[in-house]
Amino acid sequence: MNSLSRFVTSDGSRIMATIRKRGRSWQVQVRHIGFPTRSKSFSSKAAAVAWAQARERDYAPADDLAERPVDDSLTVGDLLQRYQIEITALKRGRVSENSRINSMLACPIAKVAVRKIRSSHFAEYRNGRLKNVGADTVRRELTILRHCFEIARREWDLPIAKNPVHDIRFPAPGLPREERLSSENAANLIKELNMLRNRYIASVIVLALETGVRRGEILSLRWQDVDLANGTARLHQTKNGRPRTIPLTPVT
Repeated sequence: MNSLSRFVTSDGSRIMATIRKRGRSWQVQVRHIGFPTRSKSFSSKAAAVAWAQARERDYAPADDLAERPVDDSLTVGDLLQRYQIEITALKRGRVSENSRINSMLACPIAKVAVRKIRSSHFAEYRNGRLKNVGADTVRRELTILRHCFEIARREWDLPIAKNPVHDIRFPAPGLPREERLSSENAANLIKELNMLRNRYIASVIVLALETGVRRGEILSLRWQDVDLANGTARLHQTKNGRPRTIPLTPVT
């Protein structure tokens, strides 16, 4: 005979207490994310329920976060996966950020237990990544990690006394690019694109080359946003969230 009970702590987080009859005793297990599973056996169900309810006090926020335990099985990868579900999914750039996080999940740091994580782990991660990808990519990944740990501290109530990513140096941003396709290379590119089955790809690339507009901004553009008489287009979905008007060239 099994009995499943739910209790909610004063800070709103959920505790799951599972009570099972094992022979002549009642076994209770209490689970709460970020904490070790706790279990104990009792001679009566009433005593098991009382013990489970008493554990609610144990999960209330402590004045000193360093004194609160973290489950050894909880890893940086676990935090990143929860971040994908609860934070990244709400972002406009969720597709690219999901791809970036998936790459991070394949790195050794994803397997490090949150309880053991230190700033030195992220410094090592930074140095290793710089051998394979550019500085701007590493900066973006560290920004995700920093925000992930900040969310875990402030909103997920994990006992992390200090954000470990705050104490490391971010790589210097890369120099801005000043390259532009030559007329010959652009013509060759368009020629190849015109051979594709999708007839619209070439038009999208031409618009990007002529205006410098981002991919997402182009894909969100609608005919009602284009003013051919004045040679302009109105972008509503932009990177910074503020609409802007761009000039169109004779080519576009």
